Amino acid sequence: MAIYSDNLKNLLTSQKIEPLKNLTSWQQKTKKDIQENFNELEKLKFKDIDWRLKNRQSIRNFFFFLLVLQNLVVFLLFGIGLWFNKLAGLEGVFNVLIGGTLTETASLIYIIVKWLFSEIPYKEQS
Repeated sequence: MAIYSDNLKNLLTSQKIEPLKNLTSWQQKTKKDIQENFNELEKLKFKDIDWRLKNRQSIRNFFFFLLVLQNLVVFLLFGIGLWFNKLAGLEGVFNVLIGGTLTETASLIYIIVKWLFSEIPYKEQS
């Protein structure tokens, strides 16, 4: 506890604290800094909205292709196993492939689509 009080005492004594000489200029400078930060945040917001709107179609196409490809691979593997009469040996592969990969992909797609296709606030804030 003594260390903290010594550090605080050193901090207070090392910093020269003076009253504001011109409150109006300080307010204007602070207002300008806050407005610049707000404008930067607004630019990022519009950049994010623009990116989401431009990429919705391409991401939807990618996910469609990914799910179709994964289903084709699973059914192709099942067909090959059935053709060579090796389905009993592929039980572990099917457990991992179907239980893990497809579930994980569906979960990730749900999370991404929920964000990407969520409602975008278009109303202007003052």
